[in-house]
Amino acid sequence: MEIPLKKKNYAQKYRKEWESHAEFKSWLKPLVGDDTKAFCTYCKVELLAKLVDLRRHAETKKHKQKMQIISGNQIIQFKPDVKLAFPDSKATDDLKMHRTKCTEVIKNILAPHFTEKLIKDIGEQKYSLIIDESTDISTSKQLGIVIRYFSRKLKKVVSLFLALEQLETSDAIGIVKALLSCLQKYGLNKNKLVALGTDNASVMTGINNGVYKILKNDIPNLILIRCTCHSLQLAVSHASEHTLPINIEFLIRETYNWFAHSTKRKNEYQEIYETINCGEAPLKILQVCDTRWLSIEPAVRRILAQWKEMTLHFGLIALKSFESESANPLKLLNVLITLLRSVCNRILLPNAAVTDKDFLNIDIDRNLNSVPYMGYLFESESEKTSLTANTILAIKRRCIEFNVKLAKEIQQRLPPNYNVLELISKLDPETILRQGKDNSISELAKELGYTASDIDKILNQWHYICFIQWKNTNDVIKFWVEVDNYRNAAGINDFAELVDLAISSLSLPQSNAGIERIFSVMNILLEKTQSTLLKINHMRQHLHRRRRHRLVSASVNYEEVMEDITFDNLEF
Repeated sequence: MEIPLKKKNYAQKYRKEWESHAEFKSWLKPLVGDDTKAFCTYCKVELLAKLVDLRRHAETKKHKQKMQIISGNQIIQFKPDVKLAFPDSKATDDLKMHRTKCTEVIKNILAPHFTEKLIKDIGEQKYSLIIDESTDISTSKQLGIVIRYFSRKLKKVVSLFLALEQLETSDAIGIVKALLSCLQKYGLNKNKLVALGTDNASVMTGINNGVYKILKNDIPNLILIRCTCHSLQLAVSHASEHTLPINIEFLIRETYNWFAHSTKRKNEYQEIYETINCGEAPLKILQVCDTRWLSIEPAVRRILAQWKEMTLHFGLIALKSFESESANPLKLLNVLITLLRSVCNRILLPNAAVTDKDFLNIDIDRNLNSVPYMGYLFESESEKTSLTANTILAIKRRCIEFNVKLAKEIQQRLPPNYNVLELISKLDPETILRQGKDNSISELAKELGYTASDIDKILNQWHYICFIQWKNTNDVIKFWVEVDNYRNAAGINDFAELVDLAISSLSLPQSNAGIERIFSVMNILLEKTQSTLLKINHMRQHLHRRRRHRLVSASVNYEEVMEDITFDNLEF
């Protein structure tokens, strides 16, 4: 019997022409020192120089993910707008930048330029800071800082990203140390800081060793503004936790989870909904998000709007197998009191509060109405239902308990220095232009740390301002911009101190929305790219605020053109 010869193993060598194939073109390279292997520049791995192995690697999940990420960072080509800005420059004809060069330009040229512009725009005027903590994927604690001030260049109050500081320790002392270090780095006078906006965390607002308490030792006139949105979210959350059935929140969260991870379930529900509603597509079920304020309300509304269709959907499933800047700051206190009054009016005795301000400190338990009226809508809808009287009574009792708890939570979480918010409302044009005003504006100036001589000037200007004819009396910001631009015959602003008080008051933060948006932008912080992300945030904030205020002029200089280049002009 003849024994067949063993087949010789063939060693395939790398072929240069493979690099021109569309499927390998962007990532395939030869492995230096071994002509039988190839190298993937995306995955940084060695491969056998065989077509079958190369194609198998191209279909792997890891390679596709790498390819998707890198393909989004191709050459940046500038649109003709830049070339038109420099018609006499040959350098712009073929202006291209790869990722590395673009990164260096952002870090070392554009970001420092915009940071310098920001600090120059702030100048020596008063400002407020909004701060919050965050933890990146390397578990490093970061302190996000947003600065809020009146920009005379843009003629409006702006909230802009300032810095993301590394925290040595996450306690109050560590936060204060990082905050003061940041102010020193950017050359900002800490004594010009008028207000600190934070969430309700004890490390920020603690009465003994909180961040605000420590800072106030050095800055006596510093004002604490607790995030209004965060406070109301906590108030509603606590009220719901103690008064509403826990299965309501469970129902909302699990309804979202049911559809969020299954295309099949979405399609099945869509078929049912379209059948019932003549082809109309269903609205997406919303998620209840812990970091998005009061997100439970739209989620509940969305489920109620599709209640019949969803009941049918889950019923069929059970048969098969049973398997959530620019409100007027002068009106903030009025809005909060209005909210509190609307809650209290349902549960308190009719004459429990004489004025709206009484709701801020009224004893809820001692003034409860024995027969509270929950509103016409509640009463009328309860009559239409087939529920028993005891069930309706139980629902009503739950609603009453919810309103009682909510009113107490709002009272507890309202800004403790609401008297400052009340004084700020006097800067409204409707109030300030009245004749025969009192001198209560001096209390606001005193709260913000003005000297006696400056307060005296402010009072004189306060009483004199109503004798000037002003145009923009219907808009707070436009009014004070007009007053800021006012000059007498000698070229002097007769209301300089009063304007300074007004724009300092308008710079007080109302919520932590600014810093939360920054954290949303930097959702994933990698140690390698952290410095680049910070530079991009400076640029992004600056360009965003300039986009609506860019002026087109026939004669522009180089600096003005560079300042007007936005990411809208770049093609990625």
